[in-house]
Order: sequence, then structure tokens, then C-alpha cells
Amino acid sequence: MCAACSGSGTGEGDGDEPMTPDARTTQPPVDAPAPADAAAPGVVNAGSWLYSSYTKTADTCGNQVDGDGGFTIDMVTSSSFRINWPTTPPFSASCVTNVSKFYECTVPTAVIDQAPVYDAVVTIDLALKGHITNPNLATGTQRITLGCTGTECSEVVTPCSVTANVVLQKVGT
Repeated sequence: MCAACSGSGTGEGDGDEPMTPDARTTQPPVDAPAPADAAAPGVVNAGSWLYSSYTKTADTCGNQVDGDGGFTIDMVTSSSFRINWPTTPPFSASCVTNVSKFYECTVPTAVIDQAPVYDAVVTIDLALKGHITNPNLATGTQRITLGCTGTECSEVVTPCSVTANVVLQKVGT
């Protein structure tokens, strides 16, 4: 996620506003929400996944954000799943899907206090959404945004963001 924040990580999403919960059609626009009760069973397969493609479309972070690596998907239901990235700090995303196989994942903001070494508190925001092609493949847009407050932020991280188009694939498929 944030290479400068002591971990390997992923890339990120598109910066659009969150999807609204009232746009529930069978052919929603890309930004339509995923109704919690509409996805077919087995919309994705649990297990180890990877970024089979990660193409930056905007980047003000340089080497601070690493967009490749693996992750796991678990807690799969008919309308949701969870993504876990093995980063420091660990990130988990709750994802919802709809009948058109659009998905949107939300990740709580990570806050990393660099005290007592630095007067800096780093924040990391991650957004991921897109379309599930089949139970082993998904495409989408990922965004990661780094922020910092404190008098020594320049020693730790430069506030920035990266947006990338991604292809997510289950390992072994």
C-alpha cells in the first residue's frame, strides 16, 4: 500500500464519489451501488488472488505506492466478500456486489502514528470498484491516497494519490 509507511501494497481507484444506495437496476451505471441482497451465489471464489494487471492512470506518489502483489478473498456470500492485503498495516476491504456483477469495496482509513520517531501521522485511503467477469476474474479501478499531519511529514511521506486500472485474478486460474 504505502511503501514509505513500512509495507508493500497495492495501487488504487478512481476518485469518484461513493455509489449511492438507490441506483439498483439490472443494468446500473458503473458508479451504481451493489444492493446487498441481489448477487448470485458464488459471485467470486474465495482464496488467493493477485493483480494480473496494474496500469497507472494518474500518479503523484512515485515510489511511495506499490501496486502489485497478492491478496486473499474470504467471507464470500451471495452479496458480498472481503479482500485482505498482507501489508503493514494490514488492510481489509468489505465489498458488495449486485446482479450485474458490479462491485464496490470500502476500506476504513488507516492511521499510522510515526511517534515518537517523527511528529507525523500518516493516513492511507483505498477505494476499489469495478466488474466481476467470472468467479475467478474481475476488472476495476483502484485509488490509494496518502495524507499526513504533523511538523515532520516530509521525513515520512509526501501526500499524494495513485489511480490505476486493475485486473484481479484468482491464483491458479
